[in-house]
Amino acid sequence: MSRFANQKYFDDPASLAAARKGIVAPQLVELDAGLLFRFGSDAGNAMTGGWWLDLAGWNLVHEFAVLNGLSVPHAARVLSAVEHYWGGSRTPDQFNMRALVRAAIAAPLLAWQGESAPQAHGAEMIAPPTTVNGRAFLQLNIPGLWDPAVNGRALAFGGLVDWHAEGDSHIFGMPGAPAGMMLN
Repeated sequence: MSRFANQKYFDDPASLAAARKGIVAPQLVELDAGLLFRFGSDAGNAMTGGWWLDLAGWNLVHEFAVLNGLSVPHAARVLSAVEHYWGGSRTPDQFNMRALVRAAIAAPLLAWQGESAPQAHGAEMIAPPTTVNGRAFLQLNIPGLWDPAVNGRALAFGGLVDWHAEGDSHIFGMPGAPAGMMLN
């Protein structure tokens, strides 16, 4: 058995292709310890999936929100270049990024890391900022965390923040409301 909980998913050539959809020039990183953060439409959605932030990324999202008067979920959407119709055909409520989970790394993981890739949004390209106050914003693509067996072995969840900000739009480019949050 590999020391990395997600080795079999990382070894699949499709993992690099998936990372390239959202990251410019993905670089291999080994995650042995630390905290990870992920946004989603609800806790269940936020706890699974491949796109994550490490603590440095989370801190830059928060700083970007404060500097620009945005809600934290909206700042994450801008920095990560998340389109408003990500994830296929869903209802509008499923496009929001109001749930944030925090997880400690419980077993080593392999990930792809890099700057957010520009995304096509209709006829325009959305080019996210790549730095916040001179520090690079990097996101992670961690293959296999949608698999309950890998997720359960690799992550220890320790918190959920659910933003309830009236007017915090799920549509990219719309200003978010000031963050109002409830810690569960």
